[in-house]
Amino acid sequence: MHPIVKDFINTGDRFHVILEKHYDKDQYLETVFLKVAHGLQSQNIEPELLTEIDQAITKGHPDASVYLLFLSFVITVFSSLIGIERASAIKSICDSFPKENFHPVVQSYYVLAIATLKMRGGKTDESLALSKEALRLVNNKSPRYYVILLNL
Repeated sequence: MHPIVKDFINTGDRFHVILEKHYDKDQYLETVFLKVAHGLQSQNIEPELLTEIDQAITKGHPDASVYLLFLSFVITVFSSLIGIERASAIKSICDSFPKENFHPVVQSYYVLAIATLKMRGGKTDESLALSKEALRLVNNKSPRYYVILLNL
């Protein structure tokens, strides 16, 4: 299991903390992931970072779980800071992934990203239903359970 995914599943740490600890500077997507995480902290996504995000999406990542976490994170960031149109385009990429191949915590994070997208699109009932689904996917002993519960 990739160290980013392992820490995401086994801790409640924020992405920027996990990424700072484990990112591989030779993996383009991981370096962009870290930049996006820092951009979210400052609530500022520069235009050149948008280009880098597009390139990272195109290049992908050798670990499908890291790739899905990145796309989920970007959906959340775009929903909040950029616009739901770009977030919806990224969601369409994720829709083709067989979610059952991913750890339930990773699946849950993707569902939460879609819940955020729905909320920003004014679909409150769908967002709430998805948030509850995300919570059901995660064992209540998981450190992520409380993060998801807080979102709900």
